[in-house]
Amino acid sequence: MMQSSDRHDVAGKIEARYYFVISCVIRAKAGLLQRTPMHNSMKFRGYTARIDYDAADRIFMGRVLGMSEQLVFHGASVEELVADFEFAVSHYLSECEKEGRRPEKPASGKLLLRLPPEVHASASVAAASAGKSLNRWVADVVATAAADY
Repeated sequence: MMQSSDRHDVAGKIEARYYFVISCVIRAKAGLLQRTPMHNSMKFRGYTARIDYDAADRIFMGRVLGMSEQLVFHGASVEELVADFEFAVSHYLSECEKEGRRPEKPASGKLLLRLPPEVHASASVAAASAGKSLNRWVADVVATAAADY
């Protein structure tokens, strides 16, 4: 007999596989989604959106990441999803221009990072060993880790 935790693990694996398949279908049809098999995202004019699928409503939903304002969009098909994403970003940018305010960018290029002292020390040694400043070393490590997103 299957334990409750076993059923939960199986359900989680099925759900993960379901999202993996959806991400492959989206990327194959849209041609502009990232090529990373485990991440459902797309980019337009410097903005990145996370894509989810609501199986109950049979609709794709997206949310632009890295902004304090919520920029959301949806579509029943990949084509509708892409069109609504591009419209949402373009509309946001045109509204910012009309109102005379700067559009929010997903990142400023500045990052305040808090680390345990021993991690900070290890990173400093690793950077020195690589012949880099700590800032350059951390930037390279983060860029490598984030490359698949």
